[in-house]
Amino acid sequence: MLFKLAAVAVLLPLASAQFAYTYVYTTPTDWVSGQPANVSWTAEVGDPEQYTLLLKIFNETTNSEDNWVLAQGIDTYSYFANFTLPDVVPADGYFLLPVSVKDTSTEGPPSNKFSIA
Repeated sequence: MLFKLAAVAVLLPLASAQFAYTYVYTTPTDWVSGQPANVSWTAEVGDPEQYTLLLKIFNETTNSEDNWVLAQGIDTYSYFANFTLPDVVPADGYFLLPVSVKDTSTEGPPSNKFSIA
């Protein structure tokens, strides 16, 4: 039993490191619903080579998060992406969330919250 626990203790950090995200986004400004937009970020060696970028906001009416895919297969080390925003309700409280291309339940750190006009 101790051998199994030791094996798990050794392998767990390796599994976690495989999906480590250290992205830091430049907080979006002047984004307008349905219009072209771009975002830049920093990343570190060891971050996944590609990811999917989600736009999210907490919906108080449904008491859940609404989300939209902004871009898929983004090259992490391009440090820049452009896309057209979906038609969303103008509001404060939107944020960006990177997720794994292979496993959408694996999330990176969210951006700061921002507004869309």
